[in-house]
Amino acid sequence: MAAVVIAIVALGGPLALLSNFWAEQQLRNDRLSDTSWFAALAERPLVETAYTDLRAHAAQYHHLYGITVLLVDTSQEILMAPDRLSDADRSELLRNESITSAALAGRPAQSKDITWPWTSRPLIVAVPVIAEGRILGAAVTISPTRPMRVLVATRWALFGLGAVVLAGLALLTAVRLGTWILQPVRRLEARMADATRDIEIGRTAVPLGSPEGPPELVGLERSFDHLQKRLACLLERQSAFATDASHQLRNPLTALRIRLLAVTVKVDRGLQEELGSALREVHRLSELVDGMLALAKAENRPARTRHCRLRAVIDSRTEAWSPLAELESVRLVVHDTVDGHALASPDDVETVLDVVIDNALRFAPPTTDIELSVVAADPDTLEVRVRDHGPGLPADDHGKAVQRFWRGPGQDPLSGTGLGLPIAGSLAHRNNGRLTLRSPREGNGVEAVLTLLRTSHSSRG
Repeated sequence: MAAVVIAIVALGGPLALLSNFWAEQQLRNDRLSDTSWFAALAERPLVETAYTDLRAHAAQYHHLYGITVLLVDTSQEILMAPDRLSDADRSELLRNESITSAALAGRPAQSKDITWPWTSRPLIVAVPVIAEGRILGAAVTISPTRPMRVLVATRWALFGLGAVVLAGLALLTAVRLGTWILQPVRRLEARMADATRDIEIGRTAVPLGSPEGPPELVGLERSFDHLQKRLACLLERQSAFATDASHQLRNPLTALRIRLLAVTVKVDRGLQEELGSALREVHRLSELVDGMLALAKAENRPARTRHCRLRAVIDSRTEAWSPLAELESVRLVVHDTVDGHALASPDDVETVLDVVIDNALRFAPPTTDIELSVVAADPDTLEVRVRDHGPGLPADDHGKAVQRFWRGPGQDPLSGTGLGLPIAGSLAHRNNGRLTLRSPREGNGVEAVLTLLRTSHSSRG
């Protein structure tokens, strides 16, 4: 577009100047011709000093064209002029005295000022009157330039209008061409985030549709469609493999546990301790397989989201975990909360809370509280917070705790599988939320925060 504007200015500017030059040259040629005609008519009147006929011609010429005709002698005295010579004409005649001087010297002369649409000075032309080789005087015409200036201004306006129309057409063409070229790119941009989300949750990839645009970008769209289908297929196979492998491992592990239990009662006490250790390893391996199966389901199945009342979910999980908390001499406390609704699956929220409360009970010292609350972090989200008063975690380990198989420093390697928080994080992610750990503002412990999107049903309770 900038190139078009530069081209219009580069071509239109000289064209406008040439238009003014041509109009002025035509005006000067016409006035020089007319003044020369009057100079020829003035030869006899100057010899005979009779100006009646010449004055009649000058008056008629002035009446038709508004141009003043003067006749001056060799001393620049006006010999013939209209009945009423305006003060402006007298002033211009005096200002351009050099023009009449040049004519009395034997050569035609005229104003040197360039006439522009915004100037208003008249054009003065002087031609010598020569009889029998002797200069008797000069014929002078004072011509208003308004008609020429109006003509030039009109042409310039038409040039400007044409330039605006041309620039508009160029802009429209550029917009249409740019839209046509960028249409596939915009479709790709709009679809990329959705495709990523679809692939993450295992949803069938939606193609971009019938593409329109340059062949190169259309080919890029087709390649993207093929890529997302291929990725979805590979992830589906990976998920199916993890699920099938987990299912297939559960039966042999169960049979192995049963056989070990049967052998344990038949051997002496020394071997029973060894078999007990083997049973604990088998039990841990079974938990690990169950965790991997749950993680595969959490990562590859879309959530059935609806309006979930978070206070009701918290009350339900608090009631379910309270008996175990009493055995650990720990109390579950629900603080005043926002009675809000989140766009999430209630089952998934319950599972996340079960994992978080279980972790809190594992590390909470006796006679301490585990605090649960729902907080409106901002107008668009709600936070479910679970805080214990245990030893806590270093800030650098908060992000690591939701990674697979990560175990905190000092934890028993045989306790747990390191998949609980990753499963909870995957469930939060598939509900368009996130699970994070952080240190409380005051005191010891860890605060787990489940952030979910708020719905219009939320209200202050």
